[in-house]
Amino acid sequence: LGDGLDGSTPMVRYNSGLSDGGVWANLYFNAADTAEHCVEASAANAHNVMFVNCRFSSATDDGVNLNANSNYWNFVNCRFDNNGQCGMQQTSGSQFNVIYKCMFDNNGDNGLDCGGLARVIECIFHNNEDRGCHPNHGGSVLCNNIFDSNREDGAYVSGSGTSIWVNNIFSNNVQDGIQMGSNTEATHFNSLFYNNNLLIVLSFLLCVEHLFDSCLLQNTYK
Repeated sequence: LGDGLDGSTPMVRYNSGLSDGGVWANLYFNAADTAEHCVEASAANAHNVMFVNCRFSSATDDGVNLNANSNYWNFVNCRFDNNGQCGMQQTSGSQFNVIYKCMFDNNGDNGLDCGGLARVIECIFHNNEDRGCHPNHGGSVLCNNIFDSNREDGAYVSGSGTSIWVNNIFSNNVQDGIQMGSNTEATHFNSLFYNNNLLIVLSFLLCVEHLFDSCLLQNTYK
């Protein structure tokens, strides 16, 4: 419980590049609207960390904040909810992370900001204040996810490079099903866009969106 901390202190901090290979399981990190982050990586090169069946809740900033070059962080069956900013934020230097069967809900900014070459599989992004998910810096693959009822976009894609989307559902988002930034390419296979205010927003002419075998239902088209 983080109620004895202040708004600039995380509950758990990785501050050494020698902290590799840790496994955390079946834990509830409750920041109690007091601690800055539930978990933070503030030193470069802390790699191969895994969280299984954990919950990251009620941080004043991000639930999990990877603000250094921390690669191969894996999250399985975890929940990120009710944090003041993002459920989890990964900087561009944090790459090759896997997020599997996780839920991101009721966060004050994006549900997930993922770094380059992330793999996001069978996750739910629901009722986040900004976007459900923000893949950036290219190379991410997102499969079998649900982006529903987020207060801006289901997803926002930015950064150079190509992302691949397979069997995803974008539904009931207040603004766009998915929004594309500049110099960005995304390829969709078998995606469903349902009841979003806008289907897809291409912010700049330099972005490319490919849709294969996708279904577009009851969206507003502009």
